[in-house]
Amino acid sequence: MSSVPVKEAAASLGIQPADLPDQKVLYEAVTKYMSANQGRAAKDVDELVQKGFLKPLPPLPAGKRYFLDQRAAMLSILDK
Repeated sequence: MSSVPVKEAAASLGIQPADLPDQKVLYEAVTKYMSANQGRAAKDVDELVQKGFLKPLPPLPAGKRYFLDQRAAMLSILDK
């Protein structure tokens, strides 16, 4: 994983950093999801979006994907 902050990485990919959720929003989405699903964590950030716990994220260029560290409530952009 890259050590570049997600908002900095997003900006370098032409994504507005303000369009990405902050750590508080991510934490709330993860917590609400787990509460609604008997403590089960989402398999990935896409599941949080699909189930309505998180707003859709801006699309990434080909070859990139979002990764959510649910324990730290931190979003990263990785190579596929």
